[in-house]
Amino acid sequence: MWIYGSIVFLCCLTVQGEEECEPGQYGDGCSKSCSRNCKPLPNGIVRCHKETGECFEGCEAGVYGDQCDEPCSKHCLGNTCNMHNGHCALGCIENHIGVFCEIYNGITIVHQGTTSSSHTTVTTGVVPTSSSQVVIPVVVAILVLILVGVVVIFIWHRKKKKKKKKKKEESQRDPDVEVGFLPAPVSETQIESGRRETLRGSSQDDSALSERIALIPGSSQMSDVHATSGEGDTPMPGTPSRPDTRATPTPARRDARADDDLHVACREGNLAEVKRILDTGRADVNCRSVDGMTPVMWAALGGHRDVVELLVSRGADVSLVDDNGDNILHCACMVGDRKTVEFVLSLDGVDINVRNNDGETAADVARDRGHHQLWDFLVSHGTHTVK
Repeated sequence: MWIYGSIVFLCCLTVQGEEECEPGQYGDGCSKSCSRNCKPLPNGIVRCHKETGECFEGCEAGVYGDQCDEPCSKHCLGNTCNMHNGHCALGCIENHIGVFCEIYNGITIVHQGTTSSSHTTVTTGVVPTSSSQVVIPVVVAILVLILVGVVVIFIWHRKKKKKKKKKKEESQRDPDVEVGFLPAPVSETQIESGRRETLRGSSQDDSALSERIALIPGSSQMSDVHATSGEGDTPMPGTPSRPDTRATPTPARRDARADDDLHVACREGNLAEVKRILDTGRADVNCRSVDGMTPVMWAALGGHRDVVELLVSRGADVSLVDDNGDNILHCACMVGDRKTVEFVLSLDGVDINVRNNDGETAADVARDRGHHQLWDFLVSHGTHTVK
């Protein structure tokens, strides 16, 4: 064989009168080296085409192509493939099929060669999924869940903080310490509800309480009770009268309807109407209504300090108590009106330690209604408590 190669070599030297390149060289002026992957002649000499550099003896195992620069498929048996097209010449390793041994268990492997203008692709099976295609979506999903969790926790903490702040503000807010603050007018229903709560120790049954509710000033029942004869000064015969349970006698009424109007105006805090009624001289400033309450008690229970001061200036008796034993201080403490309490304490004739029928002082009433600062104020002024 080596003899045959030598003869071919000598013939090539004289073809067309041109000299061939030295072994291992090709190209213009023989300036390029043949591929190191070219298979050598039996005598160990590497020869390639003078112009294209194509290996005369083929390629070493594991590569193919004209210049032996393309790797064979790693799945080719013996790592050997056709020099010209890269097909596995000896077959495939175990569990692989295809001309490039690119198919394994239904997975498609793309093989592309550079010795031709196109690439070969086997379309059967499933393209293998890279680890990045799996990891990236998982990481993104985890980050989204973490972000959502952070947002939910932030919103929850914010709501909890607002709720706690609001609760703290409500617990600290006390109308007793605000200058010029007077509690909002109390409706008739709220007043009567408070009166029922204050009278929880009373021995009267529900029917008796209903009768007292019917006697609220301004109601139709009240108008019937106080219906008068022609003059309007004396109740009609058969009209029920409230028994006098106090030592201090109540002044005789001069006009029952005027008394009713006075109670309503005091309860609503209508200062102008109270002045108008008192100026007529037909109403008794200390007249009694349901449960024996006086106009000044209604004004204190409604938190209307200006009306309280007007009534006192017109002769209202602040030492009187109602049927439950409550005086004006008890009424003011029910709504936490510290300004009215301070005004009443500045007057003569008001006992800070008067107890109602439940044995409670005004301070006890303030504490039970949650007006703790007012309770502290009364205690600091020498009041007694029962609890």
